[in-house]
Amino acid sequence: MCCFFAFYGLQAQPGQFSLLQQARGVALYCKENTGKNPFYICVVDLSQGARLHFLAEDHRTGAATHPYFERKPLETFWTQFGQNCPRAFAMVNGQFFRQDQTHSQVAALALPIKSEDGLRSYGYNNGSRIRKRGLFIYGQYALMRPYRGKPEKLLNSPAPQLLVGLHPGVNRHKFQYIGRTLIGLRDADKDKRYEQILIFSARYASQQEAIKALKRFGAKKIMMLEEGPSAQMICRDVPYVKEGQTIPHAIGVASGD
Repeated sequence: MCCFFAFYGLQAQPGQFSLLQQARGVALYCKENTGKNPFYICVVDLSQGARLHFLAEDHRTGAATHPYFERKPLETFWTQFGQNCPRAFAMVNGQFFRQDQTHSQVAALALPIKSEDGLRSYGYNNGSRIRKRGLFIYGQYALMRPYRGKPEKLLNSPAPQLLVGLHPGVNRHKFQYIGRTLIGLRDADKDKRYEQILIFSARYASQQEAIKALKRFGAKKIMMLEEGPSAQMICRDVPYVKEGQTIPHAIGVASGD
């Protein structure tokens, strides 16, 4: 089977991962685990035209700097994404958000986010001393840097897209087997630019297992996104990681042209 990433060595399927789905610039890998749910890694090669899309619907409520967004099932995000993007390949949950039962239909995002189509939120948790990392996407490559809690400066970055998550060293129930979504960056062609974004998804995984899986794929920079029942993933209409919780933000993966 020919893989779009064979030139960079991913055809070897690191760490007993097998190829499930692929299109130009994107691929989904799976590792079956005895007695546990599978681990999945979606590879997004920006240099081959693959792209991430940050999706959220402003509910027109909340503070101007961190508005509330409508909570939806991941399947709804996926359907809407497919209607607007003919190259839709996959979708995962995104940003941390306030789990507030009094506002179960809407939620504010915890940390900053910016997209090319005007989505902007400062986040409500910038003052926390918990270590954070920002993902900056510049077309054909991406960077990941420490985030120091200054959203105004961050959102003025020249990066068209950015998303803040947590440093992988932060203890997020690290020994518990819960839903996990993490992002890693890989410099596949060794040109000192990270052109591949790796997305880990699992219904049950410890924090260290998720980090280890990304490192097996060559990730040098890693950050964590929302976990637990929010962790979900769909690829080509198949819900590989399925939970019932609605979420305010999702990340769509589109293949290359």
